[in-house]
This record gives sequence, C-alpha cells and structure tokens, in this order.
Amino acid sequence: RLFAAVMAWMHKDGAPDLWIGVWSENHGAQRFYARHAFQQVGTYGFVVGEQVDHEFILRRTGHDRLTPPKAESREPVATGGGSPS
Repeated sequence: RLFAAVMAWMHKDGAPDLWIGVWSENHGAQRFYARHAFQQVGTYGFVVGEQVDHEFILRRTGHDRLTPPKAESREPVATGGGSPS
C-alpha cells in the first residue's frame, strides 16, 4: 500500500518517466520493480569503498501508471501489540 501511495503521488500531476537504480544481486527488489512495470534500460558501476558494484538502471514510463501491477504473492505480516523479545 505504501508503494502504491508513493506511485500515485509521483504521478498525480502526470509525472514523466520514473528511474531507479538497483543492485544487480538484489533479485527480490528486481522482481518487485518488475511487477510494478519497471524495466531494465541500462547498467552502471556504483563505487562502494574499494569495489564497484554492478547496478541496473530501471525505468517506468509515464504511461505505465495506468497499467495495474501484476498480481503478487503476499507473505503474512505480523501484527499485534506484543513487545519485541
């Protein structure tokens, strides 16, 4: 719901394409963004200390805001008022 609210806010005035970078090894994030109409359009190196991480550039075009996301499986979310242990 939070992501949907952010996307609605970004597109409320007809936002242009949205761009994001994601680490090439973060497969969960890549699947999430793919479900929400982001597509890989490039790569770049992101310097982290002494190494360079391989990053993907993802884009969601402005017209994709009208396309509903693909169905996604939901994992149970813990709720309740218990205190952390």
